Amino acid sequence: MAWFARNILLLCLLAFSVTACDALARVRVLITNEMSEYQGRPNVTITLHCRSRDDDLGVHQIPYLEKYEFSFHPSVVKNTVFECGVKWDGDCHSFVAYNKNRDRHKCRVCLWKIKPEAACMYNYGTKTYDCPEWGDWCQSSKVKCIA
Repeated sequence: MAWFARNILLLCLLAFSVTACDALARVRVLITNEMSEYQGRPNVTITLHCRSRDDDLGVHQIPYLEKYEFSFHPSVVKNTVFECGVKWDGDCHSFVAYNKNRDRHKCRVCLWKIKPEAACMYNYGTKTYDCPEWGDWCQSSKVKCIA
C-alpha cells in the first residue's frame, strides 16, 4: 500500500510541475496595423489600448505596418485575458488579444493583424489568419473606445 501511495504522490507532483512550468512560460502578443486603406484614406494610423484585469498597457498610436508588442506570464490560478480596443477615424472595436482558456495551447507568440473588417489572429495549425468579423472576438467589453 505504501508503494501505491508513493506513486500517487509522485504522479501528483509531476502533474503540478508540468502545469507550473507551462504557466511560467512567457507569452508574447504582436499586433500589426494593416489598415492600408480606409474609406479612401491610405495608410491609416490606429489607436490601440490593451488591458487585463490587473494591467493597463496604456494608449498607443500605431502607424500603418508598424507593430505593438507586449508580453506577460499567464496566471497559474486564474484565467488571463487581455482585451484591446482599437480606434481609427471614428470607428472603434474591441477584441480579445489573449485568453488563456482559448489560447494556452494555440500560441506562445500570438500574432494579430488589424484590418478594417476584422482583427485577424494567426492560426499555427492552418498557417493562415482567422479573420472573423469584429464582434466575434469580443467578450463582455471592458475596453471602450479611446477618446
